[in-house]
Order: sequence, then structure tokens, then C-alpha cells
Amino acid sequence: MTKHTPNRTPTVLIVDDQQGVALPIAELLRRRGLDTIVADSGAAAIVELHHQWFDGLLMDFHMPDVRGDALYARAITIQPHLARRTVFLTGDVSDLVRDALTSTGSAVVSKPFEIAELERVVRLVILDKLEPQP
Repeated sequence: MTKHTPNRTPTVLIVDDQQGVALPIAELLRRRGLDTIVADSGAAAIVELHHQWFDGLLMDFHMPDVRGDALYARAITIQPHLARRTVFLTGDVSDLVRDALTSTGSAVVSKPFEIAELERVVRLVILDKLEPQP
């Protein structure tokens, strides 16, 4: 697994079972100079996390095979730096979800979201935490 180096483009793993959400986000981030990998399930995300270094993690809370907080717990055991570089996407405003997301300490972007808000949070949570480049 290759870590971030000054000559490597930062890579974000996007985990969402809805391709109509994941693919436009991936395209947006690519246009902003990031590499992206899309996983459509928690299981697919775990495989990717074992095979490639990610500079950030952007994921939906609700997926058919796993809740986002459970996937987050697995992800940070594989790549611990993602504990500080994860953004959750959710349209669920229930107390249960709010409490679960709060317990992770991660940023949350509520669906539906404005593109500018997503970009701002990705920059703050992921890009601003990368090692400075010369």
C-alpha cells in the first residue's frame, strides 16, 4: 500500500450503494484534481482499503450490507489515519443516526447537499490534512 507522497495525487474512497450519488461525486472530485475509487457496498470498501492507500473516505451512512459507523470502525483498523479524514453523507436525521455519527467524531454532510458545501468539507477534512507539498 503506497502512502501519500508529494508526487502522488490524493485518492478518496467513495462508498455509496446509490451509483446516482456516488458517480457524480467521484466526477466532481476528479475535476478538482483528486483520484477517486467508488465502492458500492461495505464489503467492496473493505477490499479496497486492504489494497490501496486512501487519503480520505467519503461514505453514506445507510447501505444494504452495513451501517456507516460499523464500516468506519473497520476502515480505521485498516487505515488508522482515516479516523481524521472521513466524511459521512446522510439524509437521515434520526436521533439514532445523529448519535452514531457524533460518536465517530467525523464530519457529516446532509443530503441533499449543495456542491459548494461538499467541496468545503472535503477540503477541510481531507485535503487540508495532507502533508504539505513543496
